[in-house]
Order: sequence, then structure tokens, then C-alpha cells
Amino acid sequence: PAWGYLETDIATLDDEAFLNRDGASTSRAALTKQFNAIFEKVSSGKYDEAVAMLPPLSADIDRVLAAKQAAALKLQIADATRMAERGMLWKTRASAPH
Repeated sequence: PAWGYLETDIATLDDEAFLNRDGASTSRAALTKQFNAIFEKVSSGKYDEAVAMLPPLSADIDRVLAAKQAAALKLQIADATRMAERGMLWKTRASAPH
């Protein structure tokens, strides 16, 4: 669910959430593109790469969103990070010799 919440929260950001309201559409599209690239890594089991891509997304969120909205999305990023880290752990355990 963490990934779906993050995706939905990015997609449904009001223009007023952006520091530059005139560029809201462009910024929303850029954040969506970043999210999609990260989720592609998750979908292909490359959890370590997904985790590495989340801090730049967080930094971009800080750069383009008002503080309140950025904080809310960063909570979603923290949840997504925990899920990806769980995936990394699961993958490590699954590949360990028994």
C-alpha cells in the first residue's frame, strides 16, 4: 500500500501545493516520472536501487512543494523506504544457502 499511497498523493497534489503554481503541472509530471522509475525498480526486485532513488525524490519534493505538503509526502517516502528495505531483506534471505 505504501507505493500506491505515494503514487496517488503525487498525482492528486493541488496546484496550490507547489511553490511555483504556474509550473505545478510540469513539477507534478517530473515527480510522477521519478516515482514511476523507482516503482519500476521495485517491480523488478531491484529494491536496493529503489532505496537509492528515494532520497533524490525527497529532495525534489522539498524543492518544489510547500512545507506542509512536502512533509506529508516525505512520510509516504519513509513508508516506501521501509517496504523496499523489507524487500531487500527478503531477497537476501531467499538467496541465502539453506
